[in-house]
Amino acid sequence: SNGGTTEDIANLIAGTYIITVTDAIGCMMAATYVITEPDAIAITSILTMVSCYKINDGEIDITVTGGTAPYTFMWSNLAATEDVGNLKAGMYSVKIIDANGCVFISDGIVITQPNVLLNDIALLQGINCSGDLNGSIDLSVMGGTMPYSFNWSNGETTEDVSGLGADTYTVVVADANGCLSTGELTIIEPMELNSQMFVSDVSCYGYNDGVGAIVMTGGTYPYAFDWSNGGTDEIITNMIAGQYDILVTDANGCTTSNTAIILEPDPIDVTFIVSGTTNLLILSNVSGGTGPFTYLWDPSGVTASYHKDVTPGDVLTLHITDVNGCTFDTTFTAIATAPTISFGNSNSNQEANEGLSLSEQTESVVVYPNPNTTSVFFISGNDLDNISEIKVYDSNGRIISSNYYISNNGNIKLDLENISKGMYYLRISHNTKGTIIRKLIITK
Repeated sequence: SNGGTTEDIANLIAGTYIITVTDAIGCMMAATYVITEPDAIAITSILTMVSCYKINDGEIDITVTGGTAPYTFMWSNLAATEDVGNLKAGMYSVKIIDANGCVFISDGIVITQPNVLLNDIALLQGINCSGDLNGSIDLSVMGGTMPYSFNWSNGETTEDVSGLGADTYTVVVADANGCLSTGELTIIEPMELNSQMFVSDVSCYGYNDGVGAIVMTGGTYPYAFDWSNGGTDEIITNMIAGQYDILVTDANGCTTSNTAIILEPDPIDVTFIVSGTTNLLILSNVSGGTGPFTYLWDPSGVTASYHKDVTPGDVLTLHITDVNGCTFDTTFTAIATAPTISFGNSNSNQEANEGLSLSEQTESVVVYPNPNTTSVFFISGNDLDNISEIKVYDSNGRIISSNYYISNNGNIKLDLENISKGMYYLRISHNTKGTIIRKLIITK
C-alpha cells in the first residue's frame, strides 16, 4: 500500500501497511501489517532554585517519558545522572539517549537565585547633645527573600531602632530562606558642651572696666550667648563689679551655664601718724586699692610713704597711685599731736594678750614704713636707749621674731626675714613708757 513491489520493505514509519501477493496463475492473497513506534521522549522538571545569593544549592529533578528505557543522561555541567543538585544559578541542558539510541535534548532549564541581601542602606540620626539618648537608625533592606527578621546587638528585633545613645550597633538580617546579612552602624554624638570663664577685675573702685570672657569647647557651632546683663557676645566689657551669669546654647539646642564674678579693689584711703613736736615725722597708712603704691608729697616732692622734717602748720598734699593707676589725693595741715593707739587680741598666749590689750601714748616711738612691701622696718623716736625688749607676734599671738639692732642713723632696724604677707603686732617694752604696741602690715 506504500507502493512497494518487493517482497520486503524497510525504512517504514509507524502505520498500517497492506500487501497483495499474486502468483503466476493469477491467484491473489492480501495481508495487513501494523508498524508501531515508542512515544516521543519527553521530560517534566521540578526545579529548586538557589536559596541565597551565590549559594550552590539549586536542584533539577526530571522525569522522562517516551522512548525506550533505559536512558543515559549527559548534562551540560558534565553530570550523568537523571537528577542533578548542588547547582549554582545558571542555564542547564541535558541530552537523553534511550535504549534504541533515540536522542532527546532539552535546552534552557534555568536555575535562578535571589538578589544579594543588603542592609547597608540606612538613615542615621545622630545625638544632638552629648549624653542624650535620641539617636535612631532607619534601616532599609533589599534583596534576599521576604519576609525578613532582625537581631540587633542591643536586643531589638525591629527593622528600625530609636532611643539610642552614641555607640556602634550591629544588626543581623535573616530572610525567609535563612540567608544572613550583617551590618555595623555607628551613632555619633558631639563633644560635651563646656565653657571656661576668664575675668578681668575692675581696676579701681567704682570703675566700669571689668571684662568677662567665655571660651567654648564641644557642642555644635555656632553658639548663642545670653548674659544676665543682656550681652549676646562671648565677651562683655565695661562692667562694674558684680556677678554676671551666662547661658550658652549651641546649634542643636544644647545648653551650658557659667558665671563671671568681677571684683573691684576697696577704695583707696589713708590715715596718718604724726610723731614729734617740732620736727615732725608723718607716716601714711594706706588701705584699699591694689599695692604696691607710689607716693608723691607736695610741695616737697618726697616719694616715700613717710615724710620727715615737717614743721607744724605745714600744708601737705599726698598723691597716692596704686599698681593699676588708681589715684587718691588728700591735703592736710601738719599738727604736732600724738595719736592714741589701741589694739586688742583674745588669743590664749598670755604674753601676747598682755601686750595687745594696752593703750599707750606713743609719741616718742614711730615705726616706718608701714604698710611695708619688704620685711625691714625702722623704729625711730626719742629715748630709744630705754627699750629693753622688742617682740613681733602673728595674729594668733605666736612670737615670730625678737631680733633687732641699731642702724647707722641711730634708729632701730627690725628685719623680719622670710615673713609672709599679712598683719603682725610689734610689742616694745620700754623702761619708762611701759609697753608700746604697733600693728605691722606687710603687703609683699
